[in-house]
Amino acid sequence: GLYRENSYSDYFYLHGLAAELTECCARWLHAKIKAELNIQNGQRFSFGFPSCPDLSGNGLILNLLGGSRLGVSLTETMLLVPGFTTCALVAWHPQAAHFVV
Repeated sequence: GLYRENSYSDYFYLHGLAAELTECCARWLHAKIKAELNIQNGQRFSFGFPSCPDLSGNGLILNLLGGSRLGVSLTETMLLVPGFTTCALVAWHPQAAHFVV
């Protein structure tokens, strides 16, 4: 790949593009879920972010969805494989929030 070929700039640009496209797809799907369920305040929680820092939640979601059937697995440190795979829980409750201060 680009990294092994010492094409670091191209590698980082491609990595950034892939990360942004992954987030855009997640936002689009979240909006679609909210529209189909006719909810306005649904929150999306992904493991590994400050509101849900414990990555072991990825394993719970993959067990529920049948991750191997989808071609998704976990590393020893609970990261999703293949890279740029994401999963989340969507909470529809109107009081759901990332942080309550």
